[in-house]
Amino acid sequence: MTKILVYSSAEEEYTESLSWYAERSIKAAIEFDREFELSLANISSNPEQFPHVDTRHQFYLMQKFPFQIIYKALRST
Repeated sequence: MTKILVYSSAEEEYTESLSWYAERSIKAAIEFDREFELSLANISSNPEQFPHVDTRHQFYLMQKFPFQIIYKALRST
């Protein structure tokens, strides 16, 4: 598995989204958090399988929520 590093700005966006869902439904917030963690695991297990945004970045579109994770796979040398 590839190690995942989440930038502070991305973490803030995640936290804001989680709070937004929690204000509306605790169940939705739990599901959002669960799917987010699953998404990171999917990216980590095979980062090359997801579409490119540009020449350096790729994205993962969450299935149940309108949220995408944009990432850059770092090659080990």
